[in-house]
Amino acid sequence: MSTPKRPMASVSDAELWDAITNATSAAIAYRGQGPTVHGVARRLSVPRYAVAVADLEGRLAELYAAGLLAHRSIGKVIHWRVTSAGQAHAQALRERDLTDVETWPAIAAHLSERATSGRHADVISPAAIARTLAVETRRVLAWLTCQAAAGLVVQSTLHDRPVWAITPTGRDRTLQTTQAASA
Repeated sequence: MSTPKRPMASVSDAELWDAITNATSAAIAYRGQGPTVHGVARRLSVPRYAVAVADLEGRLAELYAAGLLAHRSIGKVIHWRVTSAGQAHAQALRERDLTDVETWPAIAAHLSERATSGRHADVISPAAIARTLAVETRRVLAWLTCQAAAGLVVQSTLHDRPVWAITPTGRDRTLQTTQAASA
């Protein structure tokens, strides 16, 4: 039985670039050349859902046509390389300001995972959210500060350490976001 495929439509531009840059770093460190489509696909696949390689090849070809990626064929294998324009694009994505539309679903998934694993279900890990959204942690902290002003999250202390926690109003917001996304 084949693994269900994760649709490329569910992969954001930021997540794709994060996978490309991570795959590039690993491939250069191990082989001295850029990653293959399979190296990028491994970073985009999630448990029980592999990315369709053919769809990913299409996205990489679009980035190549836009001048953000270059490639080199070695035999029948294509190795991708991020161009300087691609590096600038990836950096801009990591430094972007977050929107509620992308961040609340990440918060909802994060809190659900925490609750399932038995950890403090209302505590938000800015670093984990930053990894999910493929941004710098300081962008998540800036977004959380804005949400605190709206009463949706609060900064408090847990085990003598500062933490961010969701408020009941914020929890309602995550539920609304989850319901809107599944509708």
